[in-house]
Amino acid sequence: MTVSLIRKKQPHSADESSSSARQLALLVEHGVDLYARVSAAGFFVEASAGLLSLLGYSFEYLAAARLRDVIVSEDVEELEDALKRLSDAAGTCECVTLRMIKSVTQTAWVELRLIRDSGASGAGVLVVGRDFTEHRKREQELTRAAAHDALTGLPNRALLAARLDQALAQTQRSGQGFAVAVADIDGFKRINDSLGHAAGDALLMQIAARLKAELRGVDTVARVGGDEFVLVLPEIETPEQADSLARRLIDSMQTPFLAGEHTQFVTISIGVALHPSQATDAESLTRCADAALYRAKDLGRNCWQLFSQELVAKRFEYLKLEHAMFEGVRNGEFLLHYQPIARTDGTVVGAEALMRWPHSGGSMASPDIFIPIAETNGLINLLGAWALRTACMQVAHWDGEGIPDMSIAVNVSPRQFRHGNFFNQVRHALAESGIAPSRLVLEITEGVLLNNPEQVHALLASLQELGVQISVDDFGTGYSSLSYLKRLPLSSLKIDNSFVRDMTTSSNDRVIVSAVLSMARELGLEVVAEGVESIEQLEFLRDKGCPYVQGYYIGKPMPAANFVSAVKARQARLKP
Repeated sequence: MTVSLIRKKQPHSADESSSSARQLALLVEHGVDLYARVSAAGFFVEASAGLLSLLGYSFEYLAAARLRDVIVSEDVEELEDALKRLSDAAGTCECVTLRMIKSVTQTAWVELRLIRDSGASGAGVLVVGRDFTEHRKREQELTRAAAHDALTGLPNRALLAARLDQALAQTQRSGQGFAVAVADIDGFKRINDSLGHAAGDALLMQIAARLKAELRGVDTVARVGGDEFVLVLPEIETPEQADSLARRLIDSMQTPFLAGEHTQFVTISIGVALHPSQATDAESLTRCADAALYRAKDLGRNCWQLFSQELVAKRFEYLKLEHAMFEGVRNGEFLLHYQPIARTDGTVVGAEALMRWPHSGGSMASPDIFIPIAETNGLINLLGAWALRTACMQVAHWDGEGIPDMSIAVNVSPRQFRHGNFFNQVRHALAESGIAPSRLVLEITEGVLLNNPEQVHALLASLQELGVQISVDDFGTGYSSLSYLKRLPLSSLKIDNSFVRDMTTSSNDRVIVSAVLSMARELGLEVVAEGVESIEQLEFLRDKGCPYVQGYYIGKPMPAANFVSAVKARQARLKP
């Protein structure tokens, strides 16, 4: 490489010319392209063609300028400090990295070595450097990548921790509080599983952009998990302020998203904690906001909750109960009770298997409490498979105990139904028990039937081909659209007890029950009315042609042995 120097036209002594030649040879040897000599006053005396090319100036322009004139103003102080250190320590070298002004509007990062030029008159400075711009750019990109989520471009956990520390420090100085919020996309796994990860990623990027658009410049939104975001919100210090912001974020999701070729409606749940009234350090704030998020999920999602000490107690009880459930599964504590299903003449024809858990000193834990927990933590797949097998084995045992040909209804949770191995679970339970498939009734809620209809239809068709019956549980409480009744291979409907309970006193409930019975007959579906607790209810259903009933009037849920005795006693009473 050739380093050419351009100098001011002024006389030089032989010593100075010789010194310049030696320095030029040294620069050539080390491949240096950026070089300049400045006078004691800071003006350019010599400059390499490479420096002029980098800056985009002619030497005539540069010769009228000082070194500090081509340095970005924010970096001039750093240059002056280096020159001062150089002056105070004659003969040494100072290194500095700063920005030089390129063609007035652009800048270039350069790494400069400032060397005292003792051979020149006036004791100037030799400036030797290299263009550092690309290296600096790569360095900044790596720094950003280390602190930002690769998919959404939002801050990651590392940068979030720094922003939390910054917010805490600001609070100490100003005394003004702030909020931390945790936001989670409702049902994101379902979207990922049904549409694929590429569509899921596209959706995440859009949601991240929408959240960011709703926030102020001082706010931080970070992605910390698959579909979980944490927000740091300076100056949000009251429940009213938190409410306003949370509602705005939730409302921002109302406009549908485009994920691949599919339009998706998305909701989010949010938990909020306030500093310093609810927590005083970063970890506690995040933990409190997370507890509030769980509460928002429990309340049905698509809402927000502010942290309170009551949530801590509830969360502790939840975790305690969840731990006990795992222990209960391992120790075989769960069992099934059986509630009779009868014709309206009182003849018992089958039973519904209901899961029970003796807990806390032998008292029964409410299924309304432990079933949702099992649904959330995945235990429902294990418990559901066990219940299915046990129920089928039980009716096989009843065949030899004097009450043959009983049907058995088993509830199937949404998560269990979506499990990839569910069909095999049903097939194995039937094969192991040896009962006819038509004696098994799988009770599924309306919500399950309307989620991923193509997948649901394929599974139901396979179960129908196997010979299993499918019943819609809690019919009438889920969705207004009844189109699935004509599309899906169903066997029966179960009228929810909320309609049966009040039908003798409520004309509206009587109309609903009558309409369901009429519609079911036209569609060729059997009907079971649940929640029958009085002779008046039974007689009304009998008059309306309801084929089957279930409820306390027929019999309460009971252990298998009691069920045998109860059925035999009822059979004896019904004999003429």
